[in-house]
Amino acid sequence: MKREEIKEIIINIFLEIDPITEITEETYLLDDVLDSMGILYLLSEVYRQLKIEIPMQEVTISNFSTLEDIVALVEKYSKCEK
Repeated sequence: MKREEIKEIIINIFLEIDPITEITEETYLLDDVLDSMGILYLLSEVYRQLKIEIPMQEVTISNFSTLEDIVALVEKYSKCEK
């Protein structure tokens, strides 16, 4: 799966979490979009849709601050075409 495909899937998950906030690559997500339940939902959807399991030790501020951070994390645990 290509990086842009991963990004599109993650954006669609964010639309389920918060359909109002516009997400760009640099939107700081931990202020208004993602709370602890949102992160859990995101992780479960990444697993359900992409079959990629993110270890809990990777759930850090630096890995969930922006869309680009999350895409990079998902890529790390997948066999992506870059």
